[in-house]
Amino acid sequence: QEATVSLDMPQLGLDWDAEVPVHDELSGEAYHWGRTNFVRLTPGRAPAHVLHVQRSTHRNGGPAAS
Repeated sequence: QEATVSLDMPQLGLDWDAEVPVHDELSGEAYHWGRTNFVRLTPGRAPAHVLHVQRSTHRNGGPAAS
């Protein structure tokens, strides 16, 4: 099965056009996700994804607060 997964970037504290690092906890693969993202599930190979959206060091397009 295939789908497009959308992230509410402002809810994550990011600009709409930002990217955020994502780690798949099952496969160990890393991605950079933006507002819309393609996901494919393949029985026997990738029947599921458990994705951890990692915190960005930049918020709202500017430098991180110190």
